[in-house]
Amino acid sequence: MTSWNIEVRSARHVVALAKHLSYTHAAAELGITQSALTRSIQRLEAAVDVRLFDRNRGGVHLTVVGSEVAKRAFALVQEADRLERMLQKSAVGMQDSITFGMGHLPAKALLSQVMTQILAENPELHIKAVVRSPETLLSLLLLDEIEFLICADRLVPDEAPVRRSQIGLFKFGQLVRPQHPLLDRFPSQRPDEFPWVLTKFFGEQPRAENYALSHLRPRPQLEIEDLECLSQITQNSDVIWVTSPAAARPELQLGHLCQLPFPPAHNEQAIKMMMYSRSDRTLSPAALSLAGRFRLATRTETALP
Repeated sequence: MTSWNIEVRSARHVVALAKHLSYTHAAAELGITQSALTRSIQRLEAAVDVRLFDRNRGGVHLTVVGSEVAKRAFALVQEADRLERMLQKSAVGMQDSITFGMGHLPAKALLSQVMTQILAENPELHIKAVVRSPETLLSLLLLDEIEFLICADRLVPDEAPVRRSQIGLFKFGQLVRPQHPLLDRFPSQRPDEFPWVLTKFFGEQPRAENYALSHLRPRPQLEIEDLECLSQITQNSDVIWVTSPAAARPELQLGHLCQLPFPPAHNEQAIKMMMYSRSDRTLSPAALSLAGRFRLATRTETALP
């Protein structure tokens, strides 16, 4: 048996001729000459050794086999058109779906803002954003279940087979409840007399001296990934929450939390946010576009007071 493959171009010719049953009209729709269409149909019939169209003085007619071929050729052309549209959309970052991961802090600070923009501009895009610990996200990345992840620097091991790209910087902040004793103009207590808590994204065994926080106790009393829980604890106690103000922007805007100034000699620190992807994978245009949006949103967030 002779092996052959029908080309999409040949399928388009069959579909056009089956539709019009006229070489003149079919050629005009396809934008080719009538003789070119005739040769294309003849080559296809010769290749498969089956007559698809009968041609006589009464015009052009589909054979029984030709009718079946035309139906399947129409399905092939439709799928080819869908594939072409998908590739065109993907080339400008408008693919059908994207899956990525984020740590708790960048998700709280950036996700709603960026997703609102994306959904307004491309409502057909299906987005799956996984918010987990960096360890879990790295496992998902290496299993190809997410395309990239965003989390704080130093949380992905140096030996991990990933590509690294900086998204931006989040400033450190000390958040406390309103009327906290340290907010007094002349506080009678020192910062190291209060417990401090930490959003768990710095890695293992954090110490105050590692982050230029020598005015606090050597180690935090509490580390939690759940930002909402830390917010509630801070609002209802005298703890100092060391995190980025971006982690509690709504609470700060509503006055439920306040920023405690750092000591005058404090060296300003920042949390570096990174994007990680597999080093042996090519990022899709949509992923690159999304990374750009997160970078822009980070710059906006950093500029906030």
